[in-house]
Amino acid sequence: MENIISLIVEYSVGPIGKQFGYLVFYKSSIATLEEKFRRALEKKEAVQQSVNGAQWNQEVVASEVKTWLTNVEKKIEEIQKFLGEDVKANRMCLNGWCPDLKLCYSLGKKAKKNTQAIIQLLEEGEKYDRVYNIAPPLKVRSPSTELFKDFESRKSTIQNVLNALKNDNIDMIALCGMGGMGKTKMAKEIKRRVESDNLFHKVAITVVSQNPNFIKIQGELAESLGTRLKAESLQGRADELHSILTENKKVLLILDDVWKPLDNQDIEDIGVYYAFKEKSCKILLTSRNGEPSNGIEIHETFRVDLLSEEEAWNLFVEMTGDCVNSSDLISIAKQVAKECAGSPLAIATVGGALSNKSDKNEWKAALQQLKMSIPQNINGQLKVEREGSSASTTVAHKLFSSNTILWVPNLKRLIVGDCGSLEVVFDLEGLKVKENRKPILAVLSELTLWDLSWMSHVWKNIPPGFQGFQNLTLIDIMGCGSLRNLLSASIAKLLVQLQVVTIRDCNLMENIIQREYEAGEERRAYILSNDAHSLKWPSIKSINLWECPKLKTFGSEVRNERKLRKPRAKEPSSGSFPARESSGLFNRCLESCVSRHRNYSPAQGKSNSINKEITLTKEEEQNVSETENQAKMLSLFQYNMIESLENLEELSIHLCDSLEVIFELEGLNAEESNIFNNLTVLSLIYLPKLLHIWKKDPRDIKGFNYLRLLRVWECGSLKCLFTPSIAKLLVKLEEIEVYSCNEMEEFLGKELGDEENRDVIAFPLVKTLKLGNLRKLECFHTEDNHAFEWPSLDKITIVGCPKLKMLVSTSTKTPKLKGVHMKSRTFQPMVEGDLNATIQHIIKGEGLNQFSSPPFYDIRSYEAGYDKDVFDF
Repeated sequence: MENIISLIVEYSVGPIGKQFGYLVFYKSSIATLEEKFRRALEKKEAVQQSVNGAQWNQEVVASEVKTWLTNVEKKIEEIQKFLGEDVKANRMCLNGWCPDLKLCYSLGKKAKKNTQAIIQLLEEGEKYDRVYNIAPPLKVRSPSTELFKDFESRKSTIQNVLNALKNDNIDMIALCGMGGMGKTKMAKEIKRRVESDNLFHKVAITVVSQNPNFIKIQGELAESLGTRLKAESLQGRADELHSILTENKKVLLILDDVWKPLDNQDIEDIGVYYAFKEKSCKILLTSRNGEPSNGIEIHETFRVDLLSEEEAWNLFVEMTGDCVNSSDLISIAKQVAKECAGSPLAIATVGGALSNKSDKNEWKAALQQLKMSIPQNINGQLKVEREGSSASTTVAHKLFSSNTILWVPNLKRLIVGDCGSLEVVFDLEGLKVKENRKPILAVLSELTLWDLSWMSHVWKNIPPGFQGFQNLTLIDIMGCGSLRNLLSASIAKLLVQLQVVTIRDCNLMENIIQREYEAGEERRAYILSNDAHSLKWPSIKSINLWECPKLKTFGSEVRNERKLRKPRAKEPSSGSFPARESSGLFNRCLESCVSRHRNYSPAQGKSNSINKEITLTKEEEQNVSETENQAKMLSLFQYNMIESLENLEELSIHLCDSLEVIFELEGLNAEESNIFNNLTVLSLIYLPKLLHIWKKDPRDIKGFNYLRLLRVWECGSLKCLFTPSIAKLLVKLEEIEVYSCNEMEEFLGKELGDEENRDVIAFPLVKTLKLGNLRKLECFHTEDNHAFEWPSLDKITIVGCPKLKMLVSTSTKTPKLKGVHMKSRTFQPMVEGDLNATIQHIIKGEGLNQFSSPPFYDIRSYEAGYDKDVFDF
């Protein structure tokens, strides 16, 4: 019985005493737990350092060690919460008068339980003290991040990158911009913020550079991740790096200064590809290349552009010191800052060199050196022009040489203006044509050259087999008074994407496409027989030739071989300098100290050459018959060239004094021809020697079916617009304007073999016919073999046509016409529903003798968009 009672007491009083102990001794239990907790933190840190050392030396860490660290981490988090929340809770009730017994009991019990768990983990961790002995290197903060300037223009870009990094659907991001824009500093600032915000488990950075060393890149990435690669081969190191990346799970890799586009094979060789595909890591690229990857999708690309003017000046002042604000230096300091062109690197470099320099001569020397400097990395747009009114004695004669042209593979727009000493834009002498080389300037799309009075060549010394400029879409040339031709046939053949050609105010321009005189006789014969006939500009849309008084033809290379004459001996170029060496120019082509006028050409001073040319012309004229002279008419487009421009939509020829023919059609195969079927606008203004728009057109020719506007102004030698065979082609013509053509006697000229033809000639879509200041115009067609139909004509304006007696001598149908518009906005309604009768009525009355004045005095008004209708009085 006693044994039974003792057992009852043992099993009842013991647990009761234990439970009672939780309540009575809860404070000492918490104190014990806190002491064991500190020991656990120390043990965990010691084991973790040992593990880090093992990983650094590529030692394998046992899985039980990793499990222990995980368990300790969880227990530490649990105890931290317990001590930080529960223990600090109010242990008293009723404002401290009555202890909370239930809370004290709970705290004591939890403290005891956690203490036992900690003791067990500490005992287990005793065997993990020496996982590895060598401590990993300490991280050293890069001072470059401290120098980062948080410009307003950079803040939004950095924030956009950080937002993109947080997006689970974005794995690859690029920061792109010219060299010196601060991309590397931005990448390091992004790294700092990512680490500060714990966006990634780890961040690794490496420099790829112009000539990537994959072994070095692998090592830098591994060290950034806190480890070291043991393998020596590229593949072995790639495998190790892949293991590290997949083990860490969430890693940001920053590949800085990528020059050449990276492809899948590149990142696979490094060891990143599969981890990237498995989404164990994200990649941030910085590159001066607008397309830094080839075959790898970049989800977001952010441009890093030049600093704003205010940011650039503030940085410049910060780098140079307060000395720039002195009255002696402020002006030149602003010029120096401007020459830095908003580049942070240039500003920091130049500003640092001039820091606290008060000698004005040092500043002048720096400014001069900046103007002569050569930027070697250009993406996007390069603009070269003279600024300010002061001239410089610095002379450069060619913009790009065979070496410097390779420095700008991503140049998209080139604008060169008012550089008085420039002679050549692209001089490729010495360029070696390599079989596998990418085309030169393959992304250049726009070329604009203006006011280059000494420029004699755009392209020069093109080597055989050269490839480049295939994506050029626009050429705009203005005020280049020494330029005799635009390009050679070898360059013309490459311009398959060319859409717009505009040439203005080029006083010596003779040909757009010229034979390559530099080539030998054998090469020249090859060009004439082969290259010229293979020329195609399938993308051409618009050709504008304005103020080129010596223009003879569009393409001298492209000729009918049956008509080729023996080439003339090479004449000396009246606009060229003696050959001079130049290293090229990018930042500035400043005009030398020679005063000039907009219309002055240096070639005009070479009177001997010009007189010789005139003499030759006179000798030729004395020795040829009238038939031969006709064959030598200066034709803008000969038949072979016509076939090369089949997609042309707009043609505008203004103030080209020498042209006699626009379309020379002799030689066309009528059965195979279907020419200029996309041409919609033909504008011919002030061509004083123009004799034919269409010349010697063969019967049954096809083409010009979509011409909608025909404008012919101030063509004083033109006697008719077209022949019957051409008129029949113009089925889409909507508007005809003819003004101040003093020799024009009729619109529809005579055509050999057409006398017996009795066809009806219809202009089905012509709505507007405007005739002004045509002193000799007698009628639309003097013969009586054709009837005419104008079913859509609803407006006709006739002014200053004193000899006009009737429109045609045969019947003409104009069902929609309501009357005739005349000078001073007068209007004569139709008489008897007949146009001829209406004209006769006008002649009997006021007449058609009043002449109008042109609405502009020179072509620039027209170019500027002068919209006054010459017939709107």
